[in-house]
Amino acid sequence: MLMDWLKLASITDVSCARKRALVELFGTPGCVLQAGKAQLFETRLLSKSAIDAIRSTSMHLAEQDAQLLDTLDAGFIGFSETGFPDLLNHIPDPPLGLFYRGNPALIRQNQLAIVGSRSATPAGCKTAEKFARAVSTAGLLVTSGLATGIDSSAHRGCLENGFPTLAVMGTGIDQVYPRSNAGLYQEICGHGVVVTEFAPGTMLRRDHFPRRNRIISGMSLGTLVVEAGIRSGSLITARLAGEQGREVFAV
Repeated sequence: MLMDWLKLASITDVSCARKRALVELFGTPGCVLQAGKAQLFETRLLSKSAIDAIRSTSMHLAEQDAQLLDTLDAGFIGFSETGFPDLLNHIPDPPLGLFYRGNPALIRQNQLAIVGSRSATPAGCKTAEKFARAVSTAGLLVTSGLATGIDSSAHRGCLENGFPTLAVMGTGIDQVYPRSNAGLYQEICGHGVVVTEFAPGTMLRRDHFPRRNRIISGMSLGTLVVEAGIRSGSLITARLAGEQGREVFAV
C-alpha cells in the first residue's frame, strides 16, 4: 500500500484534488494505478495526457522515496487511511497524504496551533512558551510551523515541560528549514511528530509557506496568533483557520 501511495504522489501531471477523487472512486491508490485507460477516461476527471502519465509512471521515484523514509524511520499516511486526521479532510484543498517522522499516533490528537512572528520580542516568545505549556497541560497537542521566533518558542514550551508537539514543514521530511532549527527538528522527531505534504528531497519555495499554513490550521481546532505583522504568514494562517470554520485567537 505504501508504494502505491508514493507512486501516486509522484505523478506531477495530475492535481492533488483529482488524485483524491480517483482514490475515492476506485477505492485504493493501487486500484487507480491498475485501472485501464478506458476506466480512467470514464471518470471524466482526466485529460488524455494525465491518463498517459498515470499509466506510464514507473516505480523508480516511489522506490527512492520509500528507501529514504526507511532510512529516516519515517512514513506516509494517505488521506483515506485510519491514521489521517479527520479535520484535515474537511478543508477546501486537503493534501493527498502526509509524510511523517516521529510518533504518528499524535497526528490524530486534538490540536491547537500557536503561530506568530519570526522576529518576535522576548516577551512574545515567553508568552508563546507559557501558552504552549498551559495548552499541553489541558490535554491539547500544540502544532506550529518550525519557524524561528514564536513557532520555535511554542514547540520548546512543550518539549521543555515534557510534552510532545507537532511541527508542519514546508519542505520534504529530510530538508530542515531554517537550518538553525535542525536541533529542534531532531527533538520533535524524538518526542513528538513532524509532518509535511511535500515529497522527500523537496526544497523550500515561497509558495510552500501558504500550503504549509493551511495544514497547520486545518489540523487544528483553533489557531492562536502571538505577535504578527500586518503582512505575515501568521495572519494568513489565521485567515485560513477562519475560512475553515475553526476558532481564531490572538494575543
